[in-house]
Amino acid sequence: GAVLLDVIPELEWMIGKPPAAESVPPQEAERRFQAVFADFVRCVARKNPPLVLFLDDLQWADDASVRLLACLIRNVRECPLMIVGAFRENELGADHPLRKLTEESFGAGPQPLRIDLAPLERDEAAGFVADTLRVSPERAAALAENLYRRSGGNPFALKQLLTLLRDEGELYFDHRESCWKWDAQAIGQLHRGGDIAELVSYKIQRLPEEERELL
Repeated sequence: GAVLLDVIPELEWMIGKPPAAESVPPQEAERRFQAVFADFVRCVARKNPPLVLFLDDLQWADDASVRLLACLIRNVRECPLMIVGAFRENELGADHPLRKLTEESFGAGPQPLRIDLAPLERDEAAGFVADTLRVSPERAAALAENLYRRSGGNPFALKQLLTLLRDEGELYFDHRESCWKWDAQAIGQLHRGGDIAELVSYKIQRLPEEERELL
């Protein structure tokens, strides 16, 4: 318990304050933590429902984090556990530890499944917009086409653009008719930057000065 509390202090709410763990050299401390953490995952993983760990932005993971992930993959194979990791392929250098992990063979049993995510197709983006606004694809066709061209099919950019339209008041919910409405002509005049970083920067610049200072 003391080993885990150093990394997950919130566990104290569940298990109390155990005696301090024995001090050991760094490499041994890392191996001890890996073993304890694997045991901890075995304790909390249950079949109904199985445990899912989603780890985002793994391109920023350090060596120790990737080693812990590899330890989990190797040592909890009999657990009802699913690990989902997301990373940007173009940000992994040749010597990044995650690249070696994704190319590693883990012996018998299920192997990691790699899914490369491409931008949304035009009809998929149209479905995304229609589902979000709860209208027919035909009703959202012109708006979806506009947003698709600006986002390039990037789901994150698509969501950011929809949020921007709502914040600008060009996309609004009509409570009287219980439906979403928008001004197609006004939308065509809004921010046209095609780069997602430019779009996020534009949104940040619209925040109050105090919030920008905090950011």
